[in-house]
Amino acid sequence: MQQKRYLQAVLVALSCAATSSADEVSAEEDEIVEIWAEREDKPFDRDTSLRLTNQDLLDRGITDLADALNNIPELRVRVMGRGGKQVNIRGARKGSVKVLIDGIPIADPYYGTTDITAIPVTDIAEIRVSGAPASPIDGLGGPGGIVEVHTFDAYGNSAARVRVAAGSLPEYRFSGTARGDVAGIATRLNFHAARQNRLLLQEDGAIPSLRQNQWTAGARGRFEKRFGNRRLGLDLSLLNKSYVVPPGADGIRAITSVDKESQESIAATLSDRWGKMNVDVFLHGAHLTKHSRFLPAPGGVETGFENLRGLSLGGRMVVSRYLNNQLALLGSVAADYAQAESKRAQITETGNTQATNAALGITFNNGSWDIRLAGGITVPISVGDSPWLEYKFSTTWKVAKYTKLNVVAARKGRLPTIREFFQDGTGNKELNPEVADYASLGGSYQSESLDITAEGFAKRTTGLLRFSSSEGRLVNLGRTDFIGADFRAIAFANHLIGGEATYNYIFVTDEIQGDDPLDFLPKHRFEVAATSKVKSWRLRLRARYLSEQIDAATTIPSQLTTHFTAIKNFKDVAFTLRVDNVFDRRPLIRSGGVFDSGRTIFLALSARLD
Repeated sequence: MQQKRYLQAVLVALSCAATSSADEVSAEEDEIVEIWAEREDKPFDRDTSLRLTNQDLLDRGITDLADALNNIPELRVRVMGRGGKQVNIRGARKGSVKVLIDGIPIADPYYGTTDITAIPVTDIAEIRVSGAPASPIDGLGGPGGIVEVHTFDAYGNSAARVRVAAGSLPEYRFSGTARGDVAGIATRLNFHAARQNRLLLQEDGAIPSLRQNQWTAGARGRFEKRFGNRRLGLDLSLLNKSYVVPPGADGIRAITSVDKESQESIAATLSDRWGKMNVDVFLHGAHLTKHSRFLPAPGGVETGFENLRGLSLGGRMVVSRYLNNQLALLGSVAADYAQAESKRAQITETGNTQATNAALGITFNNGSWDIRLAGGITVPISVGDSPWLEYKFSTTWKVAKYTKLNVVAARKGRLPTIREFFQDGTGNKELNPEVADYASLGGSYQSESLDITAEGFAKRTTGLLRFSSSEGRLVNLGRTDFIGADFRAIAFANHLIGGEATYNYIFVTDEIQGDDPLDFLPKHRFEVAATSKVKSWRLRLRARYLSEQIDAATTIPSQLTTHFTAIKNFKDVAFTLRVDNVFDRRPLIRSGGVFDSGRTIFLALSARLD
């Protein structure tokens, strides 16, 4: 009955919003999407593959970056311990996965992670992903893979995108993006807000139930100016949120209430060209404040608090020069700095990390062969670790019109974050860097009606970070070996009836902890989807299977969930109905008694105004 009342309210709200006039949103063909600084002749290009376009996001009823990445089967999106969501790639998580927004890394100063729910869908032009480590040319970090997000250009005709959504959890979302020319400066502004009140814990005797009760509000702005070959850009963002952190251990119902977490960030970009030489400069900074209260159980009396402040600054410069129309040389330098202060009652913890990186590379592309080689060195400054060498070699051979083979070999590392070094209780100042050696071999067949990709990979990570229950803090593991394979097939994607199938396998063993030492890492993942495009209708039915996995000492059973999306494109708006977990399964998804929310119904209205 309560869910029915929520849906009635949602339908009324959306029917009122539908009176807004807009241009056709079912197709983006009339707009040329130019990615800022993405020139056709740029020598340095990441070996990421295009996975989702803005039209794909609309066709699947996606709301934010977390939702989008959850639709890429080989990625694992899961709830962070401090609220929000994070992405894992082939067992790599937290600070090991590099998330880039228009070439700028996004990670908060203290945790080193990114809440990917804070990037709204109305900003996203395309998403590219690589399970291989980042190149040394890309600066510091990224041994676990790359998620590359390109947003819509600020240049172009004045336009706006609006999305209003609500769901039965209940949850409510709004995102709006507008662009235009302001005093000769191309400007794009976005505002987004969300409220979610998901049930986390059921009532347990005298202890009341616990609901998420999370709200998020943020704004982003991009300002661009071009002078011939010279391009200047400035990005500003603000984010505020409040949430409840669920229990982290089975049988313990202690919770953390984050009353307010605020993040402010700034990024500046400069791209210039002199003859055959390109220079690209990226500068970024972020500030974090957070106030938390600790409770022994839902409804309990506060037992402590934490006030947290963090600051990060970083920059990277890439210089490239073409020797001819096939061969180019590259060089880069990068530096990152982060500091934080945590106050808990009478305890104050402070710390900082600093590191620099320098790299050289060469690229060759003659149409049949695409070869990229880069090598570099990372030098920690503040924490006393020794420098380490990094490299990446990747080559793609176009065997035939539709067939390609690719080989990648790489070595990349990262420093622990300030939280991992210095947090009271679990932090460990003796932690060493986490360094991964990686190799993969894959192939693809891509025609108009069929897209098949297969890849096998092996990775050895030295110093992987994991919480040790015996020591009560984070420790470095020894040698951790990953072996896996990914397979994906897409047939008739733009036809009346289409289908997709993916299978992902990964096996992990550690020299100290043995087999399966990592939390939230199912060995087998299988997903199938059926799609249909009939005139103005878009239908998608998806089923996902995850084999059993562990969270601390808890075994999480295998899961099978089904999801359905229907989209109707009208002249002015697009209406989305999405049902997640169609059969209302409620499996355990995390230790501490946190279960899936079961069936949720989601309605959204999207409009484009020109």
